[in-house]
Amino acid sequence: MRLFRPIPEEVLNKSLEKFGKCSAGHNYAYLSFRCNYQEIESLGSLSRFVYLEHIDVSNNKVGSLKPLAHLRYLVTLNVSHNKLTKLDFKYSVWYD
Repeated sequence: MRLFRPIPEEVLNKSLEKFGKCSAGHNYAYLSFRCNYQEIESLGSLSRFVYLEHIDVSNNKVGSLKPLAHLRYLVTLNVSHNKLTKLDFKYSVWYD
């Protein structure tokens, strides 16, 4: 079994953008993540940013979208030019 290295903390920190009021309306959080051409293999590091609305990880080496399945506020996702062979993203519709 091959282990995928997480996004380095310094790359993660400089790729988080748009700090503001989240869609839930009661918290402030990072709402956007943009990280291109960084050879990212795994998106597991993003799972702790539950209020992300926009993610752009195009032109990397991402092979799975499973770590994003619980991001209930996600509006846009750009994963073009990665190593995805199937869409394994099972998104559940959430209602408050």
